Amino acid sequence: KDLPQYFMNQMQVTAFSRKQVNIAGIPGGPVVKGFLDKEYDMLIDLTITEFLPLRYLAGMARAGVKAGRYDESMVSVYDFMIKNDAGTNFGDFLFTMKYYLSKINTTQT
Repeated sequence: KDLPQYFMNQMQVTAFSRKQVNIAGIPGGPVVKGFLDKEYDMLIDLTITEFLPLRYLAGMARAGVKAGRYDESMVSVYDFMIKNDAGTNFGDFLFTMKYYLSKINTTQT
C-alpha cells in the first residue's frame, strides 16, 4: 500500500500506491495527473496480468502509439498487442514485445 522511502529516493521511476486508487480502481493524485497531462510518443504496457488501475492509465494516456498484452477489451485502446499465452513468463513476453516493436521501428540508426 505504501511505497518504501528507499524506492522513491533511489529509483528513477514515478509510481503511485494503492492508497491513491479509489474504490472504482481509478488512480489519482499528482503523480497520476502529471503522467496523464504529458504527451508521449509511445506507451508500452508490460503487465502480463490484469491490473485495472494500469488499464485505466493506458486508456487515458496521450500517446502516439500504445502497445500491450492482447486483451479483447483493450482492442480499442492499444495499437499493437502481443498475445500472452498461459504460462508465458514476463521475460518471454518482454523479449517478444521488444522483438516486434524493433521490427516496426521507423527510426533510422
